[in-house]
Order: sequence, then C-alpha cells, then structure tokens
Amino acid sequence: MKSLKCDLCEHIAEGETFEDWMMALRPHYVEAHSDVMNDSSRGKEEMEALMKENRERFDAAYRYMPTTHSRRPLLAVS
Repeated sequence: MKSLKCDLCEHIAEGETFEDWMMALRPHYVEAHSDVMNDSSRGKEEMEALMKENRERFDAAYRYMPTTHSRRPLLAVS
C-alpha cells in the first residue's frame, strides 16, 4: 500500500494505484476542502491540471519503489 499526503494539507491517504489513492482521498477532500471542490471559478482545464500534478506527485514518490514489498525491517537485529 502506498501512502501520500494530500496536496492541500498534511492528511495522508493510502492506495495501491493512483486511482485507488484518489478514491481514498476523496472523502477527505469533501470534508476538509469542500471550498476547493465546490469552487465554480475553477474550470475544467484547471481541475485537469491539478489531477495531472497529483498523478506526477504520486508517481514521483514511488518511482524507484518495487511494486511489492514486505513490512519486515531491512536489517535483522538479533
């Protein structure tokens, strides 16, 4: 599972893919950032640009991470 902060605050959402992450973030946006969600002055192009920026942030955060990983520590301590 991949974790990334909201682009507007410190809230963290998790998702395996960008789409999963956005779906997990949606309830937070509705509750905490309804002003942004309901801002009719933002056109379609601006909203698409925000989605593109979020996808780039998500992809950049996990570019070098393997697609599967365990939660075990990298070094075993005995």
